[in-house]
Parts: sequence; structure tokens; C-alpha cells
Amino acid sequence: MLYKIFVLNNQITLKRGDRHPDKNLLFWCYGGANKTKPRWVSVNDFNDKKEKDRIKSIKWRKHNKEKHRMLSREWQIRNPNKASDKSKRWRLKNRHRANEHLARRRERIYKHSTNIDQDSKEIICVLYEQSRRLSFCTKIKFHVDHIIPLVHGGKHSPENLQVITAFMNARKWAK
Repeated sequence: MLYKIFVLNNQITLKRGDRHPDKNLLFWCYGGANKTKPRWVSVNDFNDKKEKDRIKSIKWRKHNKEKHRMLSREWQIRNPNKASDKSKRWRLKNRHRANEHLARRRERIYKHSTNIDQDSKEIICVLYEQSRRLSFCTKIKFHVDHIIPLVHGGKHSPENLQVITAFMNARKWAK
């Protein structure tokens, strides 16, 4: 791996795991009184520290579920492209879990839409077509949203559907 140096405002910035140019060491963090002196560690120490950090993070997430959920959601809203890429990578790595999730969603929709007549089905199709057209014409992504989410007992019927921007739908997030 090449030694990476990132220069911001005439200041060298290292990323955790960067290799030392001369020695077989990895960058861990900045230390010293002003937090400007790089701390280099051996590969074994780096892996040990990384594992300890991972375990510490898991414990924190376990004890702070709501805060973690809120912070994750805020990050997704601030970084929609990164969140989308991360989600795609996860779905590719975990196809079986992603398929289970989609199957549960289809089951919820089916369960909540079993008594829909033909007119209602046509209205629902019109809403989805309207969403696609708005997305195409405005270059802003639109979704068909359940006003009362399916997980909270809402029905998949025209009275409970609305066309809103994807941004607003992401902010709403089953509330």
C-alpha cells in the first residue's frame, strides 16, 4: 500500500492505517499536547487497538440504541450519496438478508391491501406513474409514501398514499 498524505490548508493530514514511509508502522492517531504529533504503532498493535475500538463501539451502540439510530439517520440525511452507496454495498454482501427484508415488506403490503377493488388498484398505479413522471421531469426523486406507515397499521390504499419527494420521505422514516 502506498503512503497516503492528504494536504489541507498546508497541513499534512493522515488517515488511520496509513503506512509510515520508512518504517513498517501504521498511523493510529495524533497525540501530544496540541494533538499534532502523529502516533505510529506496529501492525500487531494496530490490529489489537482496532479490535478494542470495534468492541467498544459495539458496546456503546448496544447501550445507546436511540442516540445511535438518531445519529445514523442524521448522517444519512447529510450524506445521501454515501448512504446510498453504503446501502448498495451492504445489499450486495448480504443478498439473503436484503431479500428477506423485501419479502417482509411485500408481505406487509399484500396483507394490508387484500380487500382493494379494481378502481383503487388503478388509482394506486396512477400515483406510482405520477411519482415516476415527476422524478423524470423535475430531476428530483419522488416516492409514493404511506401517510400512516404499514408497520403502524396503515393500509396500502389510495386514501393512505401520497406522492412526496424522496428527501421528505427519508426524513419521515416510518413516523
